Parts: sequence; structure tokens; C-alpha cells
Amino acid sequence: MKLLFIIGAVLCLFCGSEAVLQNLPVNGVLNNVDLLKIANCVKLLDSILDLPLLNLLFSRSKFTKDDRLQFCLRETKKIEKINENSKKNGHGYKTETNANVFFDPKEQKKRTGFRPHDKKPKKMRRSLESELEKTLQPPFYDDNYEEWDYMRVSRNTKSVPKTVNISYQQNLGPADDQGLCACCYAYTSTALVANFLYMTNKQKYSLSEQELVDCSARPKFPELSNMGCEYGHFDECAIYLNDKRGINLKADYPYVGYEQSSCQAVEKKKVLKDYFVEYVPLDSEYEAYQALAKGNLVATAVCANDHVRYYKSGVLNGPACECSDDCPNHAVVIVGLGYDTKLGMHYWTVRNSWGTTYGDNGHFKIRAFSNCACIGWDLGHFKFTKRA
Repeated sequence: MKLLFIIGAVLCLFCGSEAVLQNLPVNGVLNNVDLLKIANCVKLLDSILDLPLLNLLFSRSKFTKDDRLQFCLRETKKIEKINENSKKNGHGYKTETNANVFFDPKEQKKRTGFRPHDKKPKKMRRSLESELEKTLQPPFYDDNYEEWDYMRVSRNTKSVPKTVNISYQQNLGPADDQGLCACCYAYTSTALVANFLYMTNKQKYSLSEQELVDCSARPKFPELSNMGCEYGHFDECAIYLNDKRGINLKADYPYVGYEQSSCQAVEKKKVLKDYFVEYVPLDSEYEAYQALAKGNLVATAVCANDHVRYYKSGVLNGPACECSDDCPNHAVVIVGLGYDTKLGMHYWTVRNSWGTTYGDNGHFKIRAFSNCACIGWDLGHFKFTKRA
């Protein structure tokens, strides 16, 4: 009786999606587990289509609703495996189906959009931690500088108290969704500015990412420049904010989810006119902690692996820290730092640009001071100086 009820409910939900039912890998027999999976995908897709931006993107796509549901079923298997391994190995975090399950691999890339600086990451050799007990003096020769520098940073992070609890989430409005425009760098930059304006005026600001998408490219420097909905870096946004004296509010320059043919910024409506803006790179996650403690949000980027993509709760660690050769590829914002007593580790609270339905109201937590998912690879913050 229960099985008949589930079958009826799923068939009603599908409304013409028979192709998905026919392709279910159940050897011709619909079982409870598969029915519940597909029912979950249908319900989630319907909720996603209620979001204007994603609804518009899906309506313009070559993929049908059946295609999207097949993507969801495929990704659901990955999510189940991640959760199983996390539970088995005591990592303590969970993933879930969210809007990202409905995108194909090419579209997934458009959910990111960060281009790292051309530099080599510092060596993160944990074997050196034991050396901390043997010497406090740096070896003053070039060959070992990176090893000494890592030991220095490791020694500093040990001084971060376990009672630390920093959070600036309340300074910002709800996390928005970048859609299928690879402009995560723009969302990171507006968050840094919005936090500064809140700290200065005690007022929340919603700033125009679309302006940075349309206007921050520098044609004379294509090797460095932001490229609209293709990729970019937050330091290029700082250059734009400084040169063009500020940025429009989102209400005056709304987000459309694609690069427009021309810049439509309204100069007289800009905020931040009275400040110089400078990007300050940071050399380590410890320096990120120091900047955060002084009231600065920290711009960074991560590897948008499946653990990050489908995050639900807990602190990403262990296998979630994987960082492939093409990473980091997704700009995000560090808005807080805490300590998980159960796991025995510090964690960053990170604001994403995949909407409030993602993770913990648009945020995720990830292990700190370990370069987890490349988060320590490209760090920095904006410095604001009053113009004379």
C-alpha cells in the first residue's frame, strides 16, 4: 500500500517526465529508494524554477526538464557517497542536493569564475611541524626560505585561541546567486566594500556586481583584466573602484546574469566616492586571521569540488580539502573564524555567491590554517583610505 502511494505521488509530480522514469537504473522495477530520489529531484527542481534568475537561465537552455532531472539523479549518487565516507571516517560534515545538481559540467564552470594570479603556492609540508620543536631560528639561506616561512606561519597559527569567535555575517545582506555568469570575483569584491560601508555608516548596502561585470575590464591589459562573465580577480575590481571612484547600488544597476554590451554606471549615484581603494595581498591564513580580527573581510578562492558544491552543514575537512591542478577556481569571502571542539580544529565561515538556498543560508565552513581546498592560496583584503 505504501509503495503504491509513493508511485502515485511521484507520477503526479513528474507531469510528463516519463523519460526519467524509464531510465531509472532499477532493472525495470521501481523501488522505494529510487522513487524517493526522483521525487526529491522533482520537488527541488520545482523550487529552483521559482527563483526568477535560475528560471530564466533554464528557459534559455538547450537542456529539457528531463535532462535536468537526469543530472540530479547522477549527482545524488555522488552526494550519497560523500556523506557515507564522511560519516564512516568521522569528518562530521554533510552534503545535500541543491541547485548545483541541475547543471552540466560546462555550466558548473560558469558557477565559478576566478582566475588566480600567476604565482607558485607556498609549500604546505606538514612534516615540518615537528621541526618547530627543534629550532626557533630561521636558516638564513635561500634554498630553505619556504620551509622556514611555513614553520613560522605554523608557529603563529598555534597561538590562535580556541575560544576565537569572529563573525561579520550580520554586516551584509542575504547572499545572492551569480547564476551562470562566471563572476564570483565581483560578488567577493562587493562584499568587501559593503562590510566597510557598514562598519563606517552602520548601514547595510547592496552593491552592483553587474557594474563590475560590465565595466571593470581593462582592454590594454588582457592578461590581467577581468573578463565579464568569463573570469576575473578581486584586485582588478579594487583598481576599478579606485579609478572610477566608487560603485553603484544594485537598485540603480541591477544584476542580469550576463555581460552587457556597454557599461551603464551612473557616476552621480555612486557610493565610496571619497575613498581610495587598494588591494592588499596576504601571505598566509594567519595573516587572514589578523586582517579579520581588525574588521576586514578577506577575499580568497577555493577549489569548487563536489564537497564544496553540495555543502549542507559541518566543517569541510579531510577529502573535502582536495585541490586539483586547475584550482583555486571560485572566489569567495571569509566572514568569520571559529573553533570546533568536537573536531579539534579552527574553521573559516565563508560567504558564497550561490544564493541563500545553498549551504547554511549561503555560507559554508571549512578547516582553517591548512590550505583546505586551496583556500590559503590567494588571500587579500581591500584597504580604504579617505581622499583629501
